[in-house]
Amino acid sequence: MSGLYTGFATASTVADSGTSSGTNATLEVVLDLPCGITVASYVQAKRDGDPEIDETVGTMTVYGSSDGGTTWTELGSFLGETWSQSEMKTFSADATLGTFSSFKFWMQKVSKTANDRVVLGEIALSASAVSAATCNQAMDTEPNILGTGVLRVDFTQMGVTGDTAVFTYSCDYGYATASGSTAVTFTYMADAGGSAFWKGTPPTCLQLSGSLVLIRI
Repeated sequence: MSGLYTGFATASTVADSGTSSGTNATLEVVLDLPCGITVASYVQAKRDGDPEIDETVGTMTVYGSSDGGTTWTELGSFLGETWSQSEMKTFSADATLGTFSSFKFWMQKVSKTANDRVVLGEIALSASAVSAATCNQAMDTEPNILGTGVLRVDFTQMGVTGDTAVFTYSCDYGYATASGSTAVTFTYMADAGGSAFWKGTPPTCLQLSGSLVLIRI
């Protein structure tokens, strides 16, 4: 995740995390990306500086989702791994299963018999292919923040990360655009939160002085 192997450790013992338990722990980490990738392999590393080596995840299953986590597809897993300090291991994933933008890491067991904390140093995904995130003009916020008197005219914009598209607006009865143009170019951009959206500013419509107020029925 960071290249420093600092990772994380749970604050307390996780139920069923020890290998002596016949039930798997329910601890999960979910990673959301702004684009879809096809995963060929993934890397796990022992947490650097943590003295309890056997608290590191020893059994884990990795899943991918292309619908925001509604459904998950198993991509790979490992069972009964043990670790040395700052060790990194690479595990294979099934790249034939498709492209995914969300990944779930189900940490089922540590590498010791008794239940204990769960420690993880690093996770890295190796992508064999990358596809840009696709847009949703109807749900994205910025194209649909409409000031007084502003109307959206078209709803057909499509694209992927990095694309631009023209959004056309109009002014309601008794209003006129302040800029003289109701066509605005938006850019589909990823943000720091792991999502992508159309970015831009709709035009401003000003009320005409002395205009009639029309009531629609």
